[in-house]
Amino acid sequence: MEASRDRKLVRLQKHAGGVAAGIRTHLRPGRAAVTTVGFDPNLQLVGSDPYNSPDYTGLVLPSTPTTSAQTRYLCQLARYSFNTPESAWIRGLRIYVGLFGYDEGGNGPYELEVTSPMWRFSLGGGNVSFHLMAVPKTWRDTRNPLNGPSLMYLDSKGGAALLYQTLAPYVPPNGGRPWGKPLQGDLGNFRDNRFPWRDDHAEEVLNIPVPAMHDAVLYASVWQHDTGEDDTNKPDFNADQLAAAGPEDRFWASFSNVQYGRIAGSIIVGEEMGKQYEPLDYGAPFEWRAHNDQEPR
Repeated sequence: MEASRDRKLVRLQKHAGGVAAGIRTHLRPGRAAVTTVGFDPNLQLVGSDPYNSPDYTGLVLPSTPTTSAQTRYLCQLARYSFNTPESAWIRGLRIYVGLFGYDEGGNGPYELEVTSPMWRFSLGGGNVSFHLMAVPKTWRDTRNPLNGPSLMYLDSKGGAALLYQTLAPYVPPNGGRPWGKPLQGDLGNFRDNRFPWRDDHAEEVLNIPVPAMHDAVLYASVWQHDTGEDDTNKPDFNADQLAAAGPEDRFWASFSNVQYGRIAGSIIVGEEMGKQYEPLDYGAPFEWRAHNDQEPR
């Protein structure tokens, strides 16, 4: 009888506004978030916590400018793995992009969060795309003597990392494209920040099931800005233009050698035990069917 009640609660939780929505049970433990944490070279001497770790939220990006679509920096921002017979849903995302800039004396970096969702560098190139993917639980040999903190050959089963095929010059794995297949719709490739880092209700935005035997992975692909010789690829505003410009363009015009500096992402996931989903057609966009998923009586 108790097991029957649990099954009914779990089924009702699927429905927006259902009588059991938000109730935690031993079959539905709640939500969790996986967030980018990476090595920050600016913290090697001072550390970022009581354990003297040089890690910080986000990945610090290389400053070498990108020269072609095949050499964009491919970053794994967050990866969520779960074990069968669990099922998981993506409940929300958070995205962070930060600019680094330096003053006339070379001091810095000073950092500004990109808050304008459509902003990108208009001179000298520079843009970011994001990719929420379902990646099969396959094995890749990622051993390489060049691996380092937040730097992994081909793939990363653990934390966030810049992924590479070669480093001199930098070439990303898989032709620069993220591993796996899109979890849903255009979230497999979106170029704007529609999931702000400071969103108080990020866990209520999405409800996307993750297929069994797959990891949910958030990638970013970065075309690093070319500052130009003597920092010539930057706006030269007069006073009125500077006052009318957005925060990112004002920062770009006010500091030297401004580039993409830090990038981060967060996957918010809800888990459930005992429900099995299977993709109907792996060659097409994912669809899911629940076995014995009748409405509770």
